Amino acid sequence: MGKIGVYGGSFNPIHLGHLRAAEEVARQFQLDRVLLIPTNIAPHKDKDGYEVTAQQRLDMVQLAVSDHPQLEACDLELKREGKSYTVDTLTQLKAMFPEDELYLMMGTDMFLSLHNWYRPDEICRLASIICAGRDGTEARKLQEQAENLRSSLNAEVFLADNRVLQMSSTMVRRMVFFDCAQAYLPGKVYDYIRRNRLYHAGANLRYLGFEELKRLSLSLHKPSRVAHVIGCCETAQKLAACWGENVALAARAGILHDVTKALDAAEQLRLCEKYGIILDDFVIEHHKLLHSKTAAAVAEHIFGENQTVVNAIYWHTTGRAKMTTMEKILYIADYAEPNRSFDGVEKIRCHLYEDLDRALYTGFSMSLEELQREGKAFDKHSYDAWRYLKEERNFE
Repeated sequence: MGKIGVYGGSFNPIHLGHLRAAEEVARQFQLDRVLLIPTNIAPHKDKDGYEVTAQQRLDMVQLAVSDHPQLEACDLELKREGKSYTVDTLTQLKAMFPEDELYLMMGTDMFLSLHNWYRPDEICRLASIICAGRDGTEARKLQEQAENLRSSLNAEVFLADNRVLQMSSTMVRRMVFFDCAQAYLPGKVYDYIRRNRLYHAGANLRYLGFEELKRLSLSLHKPSRVAHVIGCCETAQKLAACWGENVALAARAGILHDVTKALDAAEQLRLCEKYGIILDDFVIEHHKLLHSKTAAAVAEHIFGENQTVVNAIYWHTTGRAKMTTMEKILYIADYAEPNRSFDGVEKIRCHLYEDLDRALYTGFSMSLEELQREGKAFDKHSYDAWRYLKEERNFE
């Protein structure tokens, strides 16, 4: 009697986090092998949402496991038409390996929703459940879910020690787009992606028309940020028309200003290294400011934007003394676009189309006052911008 791990997923693409998790679970539970099974069509996803074919995802899994004897690629779900329900896969595997024990492996999100899956009772009858959590912050939730599954579905549940790499396929796709994904992918998979130009790897994206630029930019954001980006873009266009700036360039700056915002600090720093961005200690310490620097680099090196757009993006989080009109427009559009709802935003909006400098000065003043109240340091460029406007325009 053998012990078989069953690890399903889109694997779009498979990455080192998947491999480390599979190997770690196999070690902890003494599994004889682990089957990595790409879904054909996930029940919760539209097939058209995949940027690559099912065969390409299987190819990448096969390449990824080629140097890992304990791991095997399995095309069971790709051979089966329709949506890929886990219960159907386990039923097939049980028929293929009647003497073996099946261990269904999954991450935190899937584990916490298992009771809502199609025929969860049958899933738990066919296989033991192993959850490999992302980190220790959800330990109580995982324990509670384990107890719920044991009592309600008679499930055999195990929680694996978390020693896996923290990454997701969504993040890896973004890093492929930004040409910084080597550290996240097996070498053979990275080469396959580049060779087949998957996820826009190696594509010429310079000088795109605005609608295509907008589509690509928004695809790189978390869904929760899309409304803000569109709001900033539209506000920047209106301000450019009001203040005699190039409306088309304002639109491009607005749609790209947060294009790297979804990346965490470590990923931001990889982009800084890739594009030779020199950072001061303050920006390194306050990593939320990094995205303006990396977004500017992406705008220049990937999308081929001109310096008017690049500079506006670079300074849109901190500002600086003697800002150009386009830099002012993007900074304040980001600050006061219609989706912003903080106290005092209307004070800024009332000046946008009457006195751009007054709107800008009000925004800087509010930010600096808030940081002072909270005892936080502020960027010297923001202070310089505030002081310059105060002295140049004699603002009080």
